[in-house]
Amino acid sequence: MVDGLKKAFILIRTRTGQNFSMYKQSTIRRRVERRMGLHQLTRIENYVRYLQETSRPDPARH
Repeated sequence: MVDGLKKAFILIRTRTGQNFSMYKQSTIRRRVERRMGLHQLTRIENYVRYLQETSRPDPARH
């Protein structure tokens, strides 16, 4: 899951400028799990693919 999280953060930072480096790991995991649940994704790899395929994620949602 760690590699998948890193990929997700790179995609989000590239597209939105949002930097998660100062967030606690528990906060990051909770937020990602929430986003995955909203999109009915069960694996981090699927969430990364979702981020890659969407045009631009809404920064307020991450």
